[in-house]
Amino acid sequence: MELNLKKNGKLNTNYKDIKKYLEKNNLEKEKITLSDLRKIIIYIRKNKLPDWKKIGTAGSFFKCPIVDEKIFQKLKKLFPQMPYYRKDIGCKTSICGKYKIPLAYILDEPLGWKGRQKGNVGVFEKHSLIVVNYRKGTAQEIKNFATEISKDVKQKTGLEISFEIVIW
Repeated sequence: MELNLKKNGKLNTNYKDIKKYLEKNNLEKEKITLSDLRKIIIYIRKNKLPDWKKIGTAGSFFKCPIVDEKIFQKLKKLFPQMPYYRKDIGCKTSICGKYKIPLAYILDEPLGWKGRQKGNVGVFEKHSLIVVNYRKGTAQEIKNFATEISKDVKQKTGLEISFEIVIW
């Protein structure tokens, strides 16, 4: 892996939750510092992710897919309001010219997985990429539940999604 760090890089405030926070708190993105942005992200994550001391989770369970133009156009027809992120300018990898799809959007609204529970496991009610264990679920229950989500996404969208976590 290669990291390209800049001494005077530009802060990325283009994420939806960061924009909402800045707007709600009447902050101008041009005036916030790296330290401010760090605090904002910590605040957002604290309020969006489960407290692992109370609810078992491995964090974000699914990877956001990166798709080519053909699949992207199919998804935009299915979900016209779907946000996306184009990967191109200055890109030196195989994802150049492709689209990163925020899987959470698809799991939330169109497919209705956010907050859904089955037995001892479920999708966290505040973030649909997070599979949670309500303290009694087995590893097999979690794997079966996540596989059910994957199959539903494939059936309804044609998208192949994969686990971000490693099962061993």
